[in-house]
Amino acid sequence: MVAGRTVTGWKTDRLKLETLAPLAVLDPGATVEHVERWYLFRDVPRPESDKDVERWVLPLIFVPNL
Repeated sequence: MVAGRTVTGWKTDRLKLETLAPLAVLDPGATVEHVERWYLFRDVPRPESDKDVERWVLPLIFVPNL
């Protein structure tokens, strides 16, 4: 299994999370699937900076390559 990458973006009013599948070259007619799973976590402080996101959010969403 190859884990995808997570990209985060920070704005003053929201935190944006995007997942990116690994880059692959497909033969004509081939298909690929990219699955996202979303979770809600309790008691996560509201981030006020990139450091806060690194401290409180990223540890919850990081998935090591398997």
